[in-house]
Amino acid sequence: MLNHIDYEYSLHGTEEIFKAAVDNMPECFGIYTAIKNEFDEIEDFLIEYVNFEACKHTHLKKEEQIGKMLLGNYPITWDYGLFNEFCKVIETGEPLVKYIASYYDKTKDQQLYKVYDFRAVKVRNSVAVTWNDITENSNIEKTLRESELHFSRAFENASIGLSITSIDGNLLKVNHALCDMLGYSESELLNMSFLELTYPEDLNGNLHYFKDALEGKINSYHMEKRYVHKDGHLIWILLNASLIKGSDGNPLYFTSQYQDITKIKQANETLEYDRLKTDFFANISHELRTPINIILNSIQLIEFRVRNEQLTGDLIHKYNKTMRQNCLRLIRLINNLIDATKIDAGFYTIHLQNHDIVSLIKQITFSVSDYVKSKSIALNFDSELSSKVIACDPDKIERIMLNLLSNAIKFSKVNGKLQVQILDKGAQILIIVRDNGIGIPDENCNRIFERFRQIDKSLKRNHEGSGIGLSLVKSFVEMHEGTVKVNSIYGEGSEFIISLPVKVLDNVNSSMEDTSIDYKNGNIEKIHIEFSDIYFEA
Repeated sequence: MLNHIDYEYSLHGTEEIFKAAVDNMPECFGIYTAIKNEFDEIEDFLIEYVNFEACKHTHLKKEEQIGKMLLGNYPITWDYGLFNEFCKVIETGEPLVKYIASYYDKTKDQQLYKVYDFRAVKVRNSVAVTWNDITENSNIEKTLRESELHFSRAFENASIGLSITSIDGNLLKVNHALCDMLGYSESELLNMSFLELTYPEDLNGNLHYFKDALEGKINSYHMEKRYVHKDGHLIWILLNASLIKGSDGNPLYFTSQYQDITKIKQANETLEYDRLKTDFFANISHELRTPINIILNSIQLIEFRVRNEQLTGDLIHKYNKTMRQNCLRLIRLINNLIDATKIDAGFYTIHLQNHDIVSLIKQITFSVSDYVKSKSIALNFDSELSSKVIACDPDKIERIMLNLLSNAIKFSKVNGKLQVQILDKGAQILIIVRDNGIGIPDENCNRIFERFRQIDKSLKRNHEGSGIGLSLVKSFVEMHEGTVKVNSIYGEGSEFIISLPVKVLDNVNSSMEDTSIDYKNGNIEKIHIEFSDIYFEA
């Protein structure tokens, strides 16, 4: 056990250690004892102790402070309410935490901007006070707050759409311009992802860029894409998106800019449409003028031969054949123009009947054998089904097939191959017309079904056409609730794939209408009309 002397020595040593620690602590420290009047009211505080850091900040030595009154030495204590706060600590025993945003520099006699963190606790009849200059931290926080405010104002008031999007695709922040652009409120958009807003046909392209950015392949991307407005209409947007990463290199979020380019796209589409119409009418003029000129030339040659008594039976047959074929070309062109006009006006209807589609396609295919043979093309028909009854319009099916077959023959090479195939896909029947002709460039495969579009503008005699035929094929197929598409390798050949739904009518007298086509009594003329721009020796 420690004796009395040892205990006092130990206690004295502990006090010295404590005093040394307090004197050298980085915060200001002081002990102030309350001075009360006869009414037990605190009138002032006696400065019992201050450390070196307190002297440094007050610019007063210890002897200038210890033993002096707080209000006399530090009038700022009253000015900023600290005196009353210290009194409250004595009376209630509750600690004090207070921030002061100004400090009076006594030595320079001027008001300086300072921020102090004051803390005080009760020790018997005194308060132990620490205070620390946090001006620099406060300035940083203030700068950050001001910077955030400036960013927020710029973000909200920007004339273009802006958003912050999570790496999961959810919208985290949006501005007013984007809300106005898409027709949604801010709260609505913040509960959505860009996946819900993107037009389905443009989603895969956007996801491709999004994934590449997250995988580190790209830092940003821009693209034109369509968004679905709240009321359902489509908006063309020029999107610029950048991936923001953390200090560790991991993705944090995307910042995106949105510019509404709908009017620009519409203007460009109008210009493109007008250009196509101009090209179309120029081509139609050629298609009309050429056969008329050929017919007129044939008539003039006949008249010349008659005058010179040179007209023979062979020449009459030759001129007659030429004039007849070009008359058929004019009929085909006029029929196509009339059909296209009716479809655009919504007056064109189809007449569905239950037919054996396999037998129908087979008959149409082999009905063009003379044209196939004239170019030494090998024709093959193949079907997974021996028969299949579906609801269709045989006249429109014939128009579809004759157009595709005539194109295949027209653009095939001598000694080429032409195949018609029927595949059973359960709820659909696929009809494929495949050739090994000149093919179609990749950039044109999705455009050949557009009205007024003619991919081959060379206007060579064996490649003539108005650019209407394939658009009619698409319309006729869609009238059957089907689809048509093309796969092609330029220089190697093409295949047109028609998908028709397997449906039958239940309100007809018989389960299957007559599927035979009488090519001896009128239908053969349809072939001659559809193939009128193919020249061959019969």
